[in-house]
Amino acid sequence: MSHYVVGDVQGCFDELQLLCKKIKFNPNKDKLLFAGDYVNRGPKSLEVLDFCLKNKKSIEGVLGNHDFYLLYLIEYKKKK
Repeated sequence: MSHYVVGDVQGCFDELQLLCKKIKFNPNKDKLLFAGDYVNRGPKSLEVLDFCLKNKKSIEGVLGNHDFYLLYLIEYKKKK
């Protein structure tokens, strides 16, 4: 079982997939630890979040400022 720490994915899903391929990430035995900023600058933030949810047993992490801002926007929109 390997553990990998990844920071600032920033919505770059294609690059995340390339990284997972390069390290031969196996969600059945490895762990990915995200150090914040899953979303924002890249074009595929939703795909990054979907990837995390689909592999939730093998992924852990903390939220970054861009992730907190997304949560803020979601809550703000609920109140309108």
